[in-house]
Amino acid sequence: MDKPKNAGHRNNAEEYVGYIREVITGKMTVEVYFNKKRDGAGRYSKPWPELDWVRRYEMDLYCKFLLKLDLNHRRIVLSRYEILGYTVRELSNYFRIHRDQMRKFIGIFVANEKKKEKREALIRDVIPVPGEFEIDARIIALLAVMMRVPVSWLEQENPSQEWTISHYTVTEYQIVNKDELLNKLQNINSCVYHDVLPIILIFDGVELHLRLESKNGDFILEYVDECQRFGVFRELIKFLGDRVKKTGYVKTVILTHLNLAIIGGNQLKIMPPEFMEVNFNPLAKS
Repeated sequence: MDKPKNAGHRNNAEEYVGYIREVITGKMTVEVYFNKKRDGAGRYSKPWPELDWVRRYEMDLYCKFLLKLDLNHRRIVLSRYEILGYTVRELSNYFRIHRDQMRKFIGIFVANEKKKEKREALIRDVIPVPGEFEIDARIIALLAVMMRVPVSWLEQENPSQEWTISHYTVTEYQIVNKDELLNKLQNINSCVYHDVLPIILIFDGVELHLRLESKNGDFILEYVDECQRFGVFRELIKFLGDRVKKTGYVKTVILTHLNLAIIGGNQLKIMPPEFMEVNFNPLAKS
């Protein structure tokens, strides 16, 4: 969950992709692989460049790797900055998800729990249940949205192989109409925070489940429904007009499901490795 400290380690991506293959085939144990990621203090502070590589070039390898892991190790991988996009400090500052809650989430024993500070989140609170350091269902649901995985991949040893967005109703999602969506996108221009927001958009009488990620004025809007209406998506593109800079799809851990996507702003700053550009814009010049 910490940002990679040394970009030079990216050169080791292909070497570690080889290790991922060995874990999948059983030539390397999960424990040996994870030990390679620990620093001298036993923390997972080393960069994981292979996570970007497999999501960009071999999504099936990424999926097989996650499924090979037990639940705790899968949570560790999915909580990496390379996937989650947040450090522990940012989760605390932006959403008031406490460091010790995330430590428990990835199976790290928390001793001498201290009372959490009572302060407002910079973006919004993900409200925990009465046990202050427990992992509330709303926290797990939001993490699943951030990580682009079905919630069962964070809760079950043998998760579902079907795409589902049932956890959207557990998150602090927002229901908006198309004018309110335009206002949100307009406000992103002046936003200096990194946010991932689950949205239910009422668009011409149709409910669209969307994942809106924004960062320093740029955004990616993903249409995540299990059964997508491509015609409605194209109408949404037309409605957003010149705010649309790129269109395409985002690959997910369910290889048969793709999130249709719209990018606004600088794609290099907001585009995930899983993004594949396809021109869906009916107004774009050929």
